[in-house]
Amino acid sequence: MPVPGEVLLVLAENLLSDAQFPSHTLAADQEATGFEVWHLADNRRQPGDRWQATSANADHTVTLTCNQLRAADCFVLDRASNHLGKRFLLESSNDSFATAHTVFDITLPLVPGGAPGEAYGCVTDEGSWLKTFPAEAAYGWRLTSKAMGVNLVPQLTCAWLGKAWQPANLLLNYPSQDEAYAVAAAVTMSPAGWRGRLKPAFARAGQLLIQPGDEGEFDLLRYHALSLMGDAGAPAWICWDRVSGGRKAFLAALPDSSQLDLARVKESPYRRFTLPFLEEQPLP
Repeated sequence: MPVPGEVLLVLAENLLSDAQFPSHTLAADQEATGFEVWHLADNRRQPGDRWQATSANADHTVTLTCNQLRAADCFVLDRASNHLGKRFLLESSNDSFATAHTVFDITLPLVPGGAPGEAYGCVTDEGSWLKTFPAEAAYGWRLTSKAMGVNLVPQLTCAWLGKAWQPANLLLNYPSQDEAYAVAAAVTMSPAGWRGRLKPAFARAGQLLIQPGDEGEFDLLRYHALSLMGDAGAPAWICWDRVSGGRKAFLAALPDSSQLDLARVKESPYRRFTLPFLEEQPLP
């Protein structure tokens, strides 16, 4: 049975990642010792693993140079960055920034809410920020953190820039597991039978059951799910409803020993795709 009203977004591609794009070059105007710019796309979500500039209350830039034209329509700044309430500018260029096109120039919201496609993007419940924009292709991309205030420098844990899968013609099928969780904890038992348990890990888990409305919807899905999540082991941002449920977006990866199922079913002339997921590095 189809799920009404949900408009999916999946982003596994990251043009900033040298693991996905080893021919790309990422450079920052400043890098504090131990907080170099490559940390920005290493998928480690803890505050101690980040890019950080050195000069306070000044504009700072991160510039990506691609080896060919690369398209993007989605940008994400991860949680544990000091970015909420601050102004950021994303630009693209095809002449090494002799001239540039402004993709967005936004003072980010402070509280969870919104939608990725809205003017100010969306803040998730855990403090990440997502923004979609009309797709464009460029050889260069530049993120500018505008002056943040006295004694403040940008501290960004992770960022994603890429072409998201935002299908226009599909159905999600029940069960809809947008509120399913995996709970695990280390447990020991004493000789007397008493059990001791550490604080449990609590992660969103489940699967997407996708029925496309036409075979063309599979092209970008195969790239994100099979090539990036499956073959490259990249995590992906999943937003179940990019129109009204953006605050519930989260980062997920394939569980160990996953099966990616692109089966043919008699209910549809097109393949049905099952994508299992497990939240990546959930908050304790």
